[in-house]
Amino acid sequence: MKSKKWNIARPNIGAIRSLAKTCGYAPLTAAVLCARGLDTPEKAQTFLAHDLSGLHDPFLLPDMHAAVEAIDNAIANGEHIAVFGDYDVDGITSTCVLVRYLKSRGAACRYYIPDRLSEGYGLNKPALLKLRDSGVSMVITVDSGITAVEEIAYANEIGLKVVVTDHHECKDDLPDAVAVVNPKRTDSTYPFKDLAGVGVVFKLVCALEGPENLEQVVTTYLDLVAVGTIADVMRLQGENRVIVTYGLLLLQQTDNPGLRMLMREAGVETRRMTASVVSFTLAPRINAAGRMGCADEAAQLFLTDSPSYAQEIAALLCCQNKERQNAENEILRQAYEVLQKEYDPQEDRMIVLWGENSAGHPPKILRCPRWYIPRAAREPLHKHTFFAAVRRTKTQKVLLRSASDDAAESSTLCHTNVRCFRLDPPKSALRYDAAEQYIFRYIICRHQNWQWPLRMPTDMLLPAVPDALRHECPCRRLRPML
Repeated sequence: MKSKKWNIARPNIGAIRSLAKTCGYAPLTAAVLCARGLDTPEKAQTFLAHDLSGLHDPFLLPDMHAAVEAIDNAIANGEHIAVFGDYDVDGITSTCVLVRYLKSRGAACRYYIPDRLSEGYGLNKPALLKLRDSGVSMVITVDSGITAVEEIAYANEIGLKVVVTDHHECKDDLPDAVAVVNPKRTDSTYPFKDLAGVGVVFKLVCALEGPENLEQVVTTYLDLVAVGTIADVMRLQGENRVIVTYGLLLLQQTDNPGLRMLMREAGVETRRMTASVVSFTLAPRINAAGRMGCADEAAQLFLTDSPSYAQEIAALLCCQNKERQNAENEILRQAYEVLQKEYDPQEDRMIVLWGENSAGHPPKILRCPRWYIPRAAREPLHKHTFFAAVRRTKTQKVLLRSASDDAAESSTLCHTNVRCFRLDPPKSALRYDAAEQYIFRYIICRHQNWQWPLRMPTDMLLPAVPDALRHECPCRRLRPML
């Protein structure tokens, strides 16, 4: 195999020296900033700013006034409110922040997190009916709901009021909810689009409390908000940098028993809290609960005020994380076997893995990394998502349900259409322009307990990969995703 030849960009020595002298940065810091295009004091200081003054007015978010009015009225009238969450770290922290806040206001409040294995992602009609029958009159979604047009129409039919808070990409039609708060709405003028789901919830709480109580909101909730933001791999710029900077300081001395005990059980209680510690130590343990079908336990961890109960749950999450690691290794082994048996490099333009022992569950297009060849790339990869490509083509017809964006859970594929996807995937998912700037290969898999994405090592495919790709494909072994 040919070795790669790296073309190292030449640093602009003049700009580096000027930036270091003007701002007082170390030369290496100035060099890194200049390499990222932040070569003036104004650009660099804006990028690095993390003062609370960098938080935008929450009422700039679309429908925020309607959301605040509806929630305030529901609390004043003693209505029963349900927070409908999600089972990943962003969804769990979003749920806990909003439930804690609503209970602090004296609201009759509960939460509902769908089971990953039996219900899947997002709102579903049986859950909404169950909530209505239990006396709930208002549902607030967190980290979900933006694509649930049919489910929210059903909620309206059975007498539920729905407020949507979400951060995923929007489809053309928005759900008919009381309010749809999402910075990525096409009509949104909000200055920062990259909030996590828990970041949107944080802005909702700020709006409900008013600017005079901002510092209290920050002190009370920003530790959980920072954990969710980091775990959801959001860009640590703009408001996210403010959230994470203050949140990590608060996390170091958190009063939340669940966070404290999770840090203790994970062995990082005395370490300096950084984004890396959250990403690689705390987040996998929280995620493990959702992936093993026990997201409620993770939510209880952050909602309880009992240190002893929190320690019990934290220890359980650490055990579940080990089980999750063992399960992923077994799933990966099964995936290799199916890949070796079923992949036909002569005919298949997309890798699709589907097991006959999947207990009737449909296969899913999971969030997977890409093997790609950048050729004079001019646009970031996130602008070219697989699911956006699918939605733009006739291949959409074979999907039973489509996720809201490439970072969301999955799209569901009828098993009878697996061969269709293998032989004729959406062309725009493979090539995005005539220059062939990107060539993508996706893995679609669902087999037995394959409930989360897998990273497949490219060395498994090298014998079948065309020569044009083989020399430039990364060939390191990749672990299953956390």
